[in-house]
Amino acid sequence: MKKSLSIFLTIVLIIFSFKEIIYGSQTLDTKLKNFIESYFNSYFEDYINLTEDTYNKYTKESNSTLIYNTIHKNKIYLYKTLNTPFESFNINIVYKNIYTKKNTIDIDFLLSVSYKYKNATCQSNLCNIPYRLEIIREPELKICNIERIFSEDESFLYSMDLRSEDIPIETLKNYLDKLEIKEQKQIDNIIDISKENVRSNSELTREYSNYSPDKGILYAKTFSKSYNPLFYSAPGDCSNFVSQCIWAAYGGYDFSSTETSYENIRKKYRMVPGSWHGNEGGGTINWESVENLYNYLCKEKTIGPNGVGLNNKKTYESLSPSSINLGDVLQFGSINKRYSHSVYVTHINGNGSKYSDIYISQHTADLYNRNLLELIYLFGGTDCNMRCIKLKNSNFSK
Repeated sequence: MKKSLSIFLTIVLIIFSFKEIIYGSQTLDTKLKNFIESYFNSYFEDYINLTEDTYNKYTKESNSTLIYNTIHKNKIYLYKTLNTPFESFNINIVYKNIYTKKNTIDIDFLLSVSYKYKNATCQSNLCNIPYRLEIIREPELKICNIERIFSEDESFLYSMDLRSEDIPIETLKNYLDKLEIKEQKQIDNIIDISKENVRSNSELTREYSNYSPDKGILYAKTFSKSYNPLFYSAPGDCSNFVSQCIWAAYGGYDFSSTETSYENIRKKYRMVPGSWHGNEGGGTINWESVENLYNYLCKEKTIGPNGVGLNNKKTYESLSPSSINLGDVLQFGSINKRYSHSVYVTHINGNGSKYSDIYISQHTADLYNRNLLELIYLFGGTDCNMRCIKLKNSNFSK
């Protein structure tokens, strides 16, 4: 009897211990998730309040946290100087993997943010940015390492191989201080130009005909957040995405039927077989390359999409903001460097008299209704080359 009672009590203790372990694990997970969500809520509230209030609260000083905080502070300065702060936001985090170490935890997840600029008449989205945070647990939760796959960080990170942990932290601090001053001067130069109100020239009259910006914009809204599974996606997906928007604007995509859209792609409807087409397996060089897309669209042809190129190999201020229309394609590069990014114009505030009135959508990184001034800054400010492609009436064999 005593032996049976002893076995019973042992089993009960094991069960209760097991429950406690599970409960403790759930409490830890909830605590971590709340911490991460609090970090990002504070991070994006900085873009509303235009003050840096996040770093000391949530991070432990390290090379990576210093670097990403400098990027964050530059963005705050940009929004403040250009008068494009956030008005509201909502974050969404999809957790992927958790790796537990001795005193730290690595967490992989995808971050998406729906937000509204204060002076905008549209909603914007930043979609599916991969993150890994290393979080130290004691004496309190702090982020000690940040890894973010966001293509626009690359030029900043590679400028001094900043991701190397071998750089002495004081050397890094001195470098980042100088870099921050340099970036802020670049932003200061943008604001004066963005206030200009230059009307467009009469030669820029748009011929829409069978090109529908509304359809292109609807396509961009639908697939800037999640990729169209009927097409392939590439590591550098910007021109592939823009070509899809153009194809949709010419009537290639059927918003009421995935099956019809699939057949349109298979038959290369509103495409040009061998010259300008894409599908789930890939695309032609004219479809997916920044330079080739520009050259192809701007070359007059009897069959295929025709466009007019403006401001080629000139800095952005040579192209007045009021000459940019919905459904236009914009391409970006820095002076003495090739063009390397294509975007689609999806929203314009009012009469579009300022660059800050114009919003674009893009892939890699994936954003919907992003303020144009952010891209001008990323591509060198006053050294930013920006050209425009205006699509017009075109003929297709199918």
